[in-house]
Amino acid sequence: MSSHKRGVVIIISLSMTLILMILGMTFLTTSGGDYFIASRQKNITSAFYLAIAGIEYAYRESSEWTFPHSESIKLSTGSCFIEATIESDSGNIEVVATGKMGKFEKVVRTTISGGAVIRWREN
Repeated sequence: MSSHKRGVVIIISLSMTLILMILGMTFLTTSGGDYFIASRQKNITSAFYLAIAGIEYAYRESSEWTFPHSESIKLSTGSCFIEATIESDSGNIEVVATGKMGKFEKVVRTTISGGAVIRWREN
């Protein structure tokens, strides 16, 4: 094989290696970004469900509380902070539950009337 042909083979081999390296780096960057997005979404969803758990806890325990009431519940995966007050005009219990998972927080508000949750909303 002539030296000219060997030089072309080396250039083609190096070019193919460079292209494969670029493709590999692109794949790693993309999959790393997807992992970050999925992890973030999991934590946001977990914070929401922690807040919902706080609402359910308030629904179950509110008959035993004195008002205004606040309570923090630590769980293995996150925490929930509950604040409950009685609305002066209706006597309904207004509950605000904040679920926290890592650095993410979700707030859910609800009204309990006559032992039943009559509405809830997410902030």
